[in-house]
Parts: sequence; C-alpha cells; structure tokens
Amino acid sequence: MKSNLGKRFLKALPYAVVILAIYFALPFAAIGMQRGDIYNMVPILDCCGCMAAGYFYGRKNGRDPLLPLISAVLFLPVMFIFYNVTAWIYLILTALGTYFGQCIGNLYQGKFGR
Repeated sequence: MKSNLGKRFLKALPYAVVILAIYFALPFAAIGMQRGDIYNMVPILDCCGCMAAGYFYGRKNGRDPLLPLISAVLFLPVMFIFYNVTAWIYLILTALGTYFGQCIGNLYQGKFGR
C-alpha cells in the first residue's frame, strides 16, 4: 500500500472535482429537460464518467484505491438528493468503474507518448 495519504489525496483532488461535477451536472440537465427516460439513464452515465476520470488518473498516476473510494463517498449525498436508497448499487458500480478505468489507464501509462 502506498504511503503519504496527503500527497495521494492532492493528486486525486482534480479528478474528484470532475467526478463531483459529473454527479451533479447530469441529474440537473435531465431535470431541466424534463425527460424521465433520460433521468433513468443518469446513474449509468455517472458510472461511465467515473470510468473516464479513472482512466485519465490511471494514465497519469497509476492505480490507487483512493480515487474509487473518493468517488463512492462523493456519490453518497448525490444518492440521497436525486435518487433514493435503492440506488446504493450505483455507489458500488461507480467505485468499480473508477478502479476499472484506472487499471486500463495504468496499462496505457507509457504508451501514446507523454
């Protein structure tokens, strides 16, 4: 396990802000369009956005279980604001999606010219 939690958190902070923006922007956009069918797809799009943020984090910094943990914790208030308790499965899916994105980003870390 990596040490120095403060530095790891500072590396993950910009990606956590992007994940939080995705969590809040998508439900507000779906509510603004007043389309129920789009609103039902928002948690899946949240998972995809987490996977993309995890990919870019993994490509730059490698794998770290801190970002999936942060993404799961950030989804907690969103779950209670926009959804109900039955959306707890998306809490797990966002964390797994973030970690999966990190793993893929870690594979391509040295490729594509940095």
